[in-house]
Amino acid sequence: MFKRIVGCAVVTLLLIAAVAAAGSAPHLQTIVQKGKITIGLNVDYPPFCLWHDGSPRGFDVELSRAIVAKMGLDPQKDITFVPVKAAEAVAALTSGKVDLVVAGLTVTSERAKRIAFTRPYYTATIAGLLARSKVPQIQHENLVRPMPMASVKDLKKIEPLVVAVKEKTTIEHKVRLILRNSKVVAYPNMRAATQAVIDGRADVLVHEDPYLRHMAAGKFAGAGRFKPLTAPATTERLAIACRQGDPHFVSWLNIALDELADAGLLKAWEKEYFDSAAWRQEVPWK
Repeated sequence: MFKRIVGCAVVTLLLIAAVAAAGSAPHLQTIVQKGKITIGLNVDYPPFCLWHDGSPRGFDVELSRAIVAKMGLDPQKDITFVPVKAAEAVAALTSGKVDLVVAGLTVTSERAKRIAFTRPYYTATIAGLLARSKVPQIQHENLVRPMPMASVKDLKKIEPLVVAVKEKTTIEHKVRLILRNSKVVAYPNMRAATQAVIDGRADVLVHEDPYLRHMAAGKFAGAGRFKPLTAPATTERLAIACRQGDPHFVSWLNIALDELADAGLLKAWEKEYFDSAAWRQEVPWK
């Protein structure tokens, strides 16, 4: 009898602990009850997001609204978008400033110590936009032609270079590791980094491939002077981030992402925003 009582007591305690753990951070329930959600977006990260007159556009904006609609909230009225830089994402979540960060955020083990990630909604690679004047000419069977260059890793063949990147990003860190003999100049935003290459102050711009695809679609001034380097060089897993402590919320977000992918929406947004510049007519960016 004593063993049975002890056994029942242990089971009861385990059940209480399980219920407490499951209900310790009912994030989705809290959001739905409030009827509103705050989402952090990268303010200057085309084609994932661009802001104009207080209104954001881009891939991550479409994704955010679709996720919110699946929560049963109004995807137009019940969202407050907050500008969040990649370096500020962890603090924005842990402080409670935002409920989610949907900002083309790369999954890293360091970030995962403090915040939770969904499965990736896009897998990118670092890519480059190289001034053709920096590509050496080589001779091959009586022909002189430009050296084959396909990925950012090929830049090691022609170092040293001046490389423009956006500051405080995983891209900057990886470029410094790959191109150890080059001068890496970190700019506060992509406008400045891109302009540095267009003006000739840098030899190559390095960022994730969606940005390079978007630049090519926009046919920017002087595009013929540059060679895109888009062959895979690294794996950048971009995911939605939220606060730790609520695995049910992460699971729900993963299911929502799967449903959006199955419906073909992720691919449709990729085509609309990565491979076209038409949407940017309403959101000027030079």
